[in-house]
Amino acid sequence: MSCAVATSLLSLLIGLFSLCCYCRSCNAHQAAGAFINLTFLLVAVAMCLFGAKSHMDFDVEVEADDDSQVVTIFGWSFWVGVGAGGMALISSILYIWSENLSATSDLVRRWLNSSRILLESLRWKSVSQFNFS
Repeated sequence: MSCAVATSLLSLLIGLFSLCCYCRSCNAHQAAGAFINLTFLLVAVAMCLFGAKSHMDFDVEVEADDDSQVVTIFGWSFWVGVGAGGMALISSILYIWSENLSATSDLVRRWLNSSRILLESLRWKSVSQFNFS
């Protein structure tokens, strides 16, 4: 879990530097996405190991039965760890997708510009077909 915290902080630093370097086109979104993805993997492994070990050693259950009086269940900290893993996965997908989105937006911008030029040339061609004299 401590490795997950370290990779999370490293990805935060890379993400902050990528925001500073955005105007200079030295975009580091994929590096930040890779470190956040590594954070997700480390948190997922840590939560799975903790859950399996606590179930084997202390008979901890996921949910309590209605018929038993005393049941040990996972506390809020376990579920916060599970949520942190899910949020790390979503963050890594967004970082990697934002890099692809910026490349895609450049492609779309070029396509729209070329189609606008084409439409303007067709409009002038159709106007020039009419003889106004």
